[in-house]
Amino acid sequence: MREDPYLFRAMNTEVKVIGESPWQDNYKEELKRWFKEVEQTCSRFLPSNELDRFNKATLGTVVKVSPMLFEVLKRAMHYSTITNGYFNPLVGKSMERIGYDRSFEQMAETDEGPNLVIEKREAFPFQFADDGCKLLKQTEQKVDLGGFAKGWAVDQGARFMRQVGVAEGQLNAGGDLAIWGDQEKLIGIAHPEKEAIDIAQCYMNEGSVATSNKVFRSWRQGSIKRHHLLNGQTGLQADSDVVQATVFAKTTAESEIIAKVLCILTFDQGFSWMLDHFPYAAALIIDENGKVKVSHTIKYYTKKLML
Repeated sequence: MREDPYLFRAMNTEVKVIGESPWQDNYKEELKRWFKEVEQTCSRFLPSNELDRFNKATLGTVVKVSPMLFEVLKRAMHYSTITNGYFNPLVGKSMERIGYDRSFEQMAETDEGPNLVIEKREAFPFQFADDGCKLLKQTEQKVDLGGFAKGWAVDQGARFMRQVGVAEGQLNAGGDLAIWGDQEKLIGIAHPEKEAIDIAQCYMNEGSVATSNKVFRSWRQGSIKRHHLLNGQTGLQADSDVVQATVFAKTTAESEIIAKVLCILTFDQGFSWMLDHFPYAAALIIDENGKVKVSHTIKYYTKKLML
C-alpha cells in the first residue's frame, strides 16, 4: 500500500520519504534522527560540533573521532584520490574566504573579499587508523563535507528502509535521491535557472541521482559573483561553461561527487572523464547557452528520457 510522503527538514533541506508498503512510525522517527545525527556530526556550520572540533585540532595531533565522522572522512578522501583531486573535502578555508561561512539561507551580500589563491593539493592530509577511529592530522586546511555527507546520509537511510521491509521506495534529500524497487517512478530534472520547472523527466526503478548547479547557490561578494563549486585541484572557483550536471550512479554519494566534477570540467571534457573513471554512471549536462547533452550510458538507468 502506498503511503503519503513523510516530510521533515534536516541538513538545511527538505527530506521526502516515500514507501510503497506500511512501515512503523518509530522507523520514520529513526530515519529522521539519522539525518539529524549526520548534520550534527558533519556540518561545518555548527560551532563546537565534532567536525568543528576536528578542524580546530592542532597540526600533528592524533584525533579520536566517532565512527560516523571516521567513515565519512575516509570515504571522502577515497573519492578525492580517484577523482585526481577535482573533488576535495579540504576546501573549508576557501569557502570561508568567498563568504560561504554560514548556512546558505543565512547568507547576505558581503563586501569585496580576498581573491582566492591556488592551494597546493596535499597528498596525505590524514593518516587513518581503523583501530579506535583515530586520525593523525597532517593538514591545516579545514574539512568541508558539504553535499557528500548528505549523499552518504541518503545512501545509508535508503539501506535502512530496505532492511525494515520497504520494497518500493524513494528517499530524496534536496535533490539527492535514492530509488529502489520493481516499479518505475517518474523523476524530474530541474531547469538550471527555474527550479520549479523540469527541463527533463525520466522513469527509473533503481539507482541514485544528484544534481550540481552553479546558479541556485550563488551570491555576490562585492563586485564578484560567487558560487559554491570549487575546483579541488586548485581551490579556485569552477569557471567552466557547464551550469548544471545531473548524474545517475550506483550510490547517491557517488552521484554527488561526479556531478560536482562535471561542473568543474568543460562541456566537451566531462563525459570522457566520467566514463574513464565511472563507466557505469550516466549524466545530463547543460551549458551556459542552454545546450543539453546526455551520455549514452543513460540506458543503464532509464528506458525513456523526455526533454
